[in-house]
Amino acid sequence: MTRDAAVGAEWRGPAPVVAFAARMRVLHAASGRPSLQVLEELMNRVPAQVESGRQRAKRYPTSTIHDKLMGRSKPTAEFVKAFVLACAAYSGAELDIVAWGAEYLDMLAELGRFKADRRAAETSIEQYPGGITIEWTSEGPKVGGNRVLLSPTEVTALLDRWMDSIAKFVEQEHNRRNDDRSFHAGRVLTAIHVCGDTYIRVPDEDEIRQLATELARKYNLFYQFIELLHVRIGARYSTFEVETLFQACVGDSDGEKSRS
Repeated sequence: MTRDAAVGAEWRGPAPVVAFAARMRVLHAASGRPSLQVLEELMNRVPAQVESGRQRAKRYPTSTIHDKLMGRSKPTAEFVKAFVLACAAYSGAELDIVAWGAEYLDMLAELGRFKADRRAAETSIEQYPGGITIEWTSEGPKVGGNRVLLSPTEVTALLDRWMDSIAKFVEQEHNRRNDDRSFHAGRVLTAIHVCGDTYIRVPDEDEIRQLATELARKYNLFYQFIELLHVRIGARYSTFEVETLFQACVGDSDGEKSRS
């Protein structure tokens, strides 16, 4: 594959930069697809400048043109103008420099919003003791810690099963124990049950005690996540309040993010 054929084959910059680069590639194609070497020549058509007896390096080498067309980095306004003029010179068409300048300013505005959203997303990650993190995403909570990560899909599946099972296990332990530890024991049994249903296998006692396997660490992390949710919404719950309180907790988190 030639370097020209690779143009547009990959991109790594922010989304607004990538989108603007795609529009430049459309112009490049509509202008007859001049090679990078031709673009380099046309974009650098300025009188040779000599400084201290040496010719100054070309302002837009092929590597720079290539990267900008791939959306790897933000072009300058001067680059865009030179690129549009080069395409016009190659194709013989009249191109609207003012319109391209307006598109460039729109891209800068979008890029500003994009970066602000990224900063806001970074600050939405909650930090807890023990190195546990919770990030409330549009797909659900993402939980990290214990050298493992619970994806939003995993957490959502675990919580769905938790909602279906918690009342049964708490009631079971209340009938069996009828003491202050009933609710805690019910939560432990529920966590074991939902992890077994989700991951097909339940870690044994030694695994959990030593956190010796990824499965044991995920079980432990999910249980700590559940305990953190309990802290968020209060100290003690009745069997009948659990599902409502958990739904309120997740809903309140979403509301807090939208209000912040």
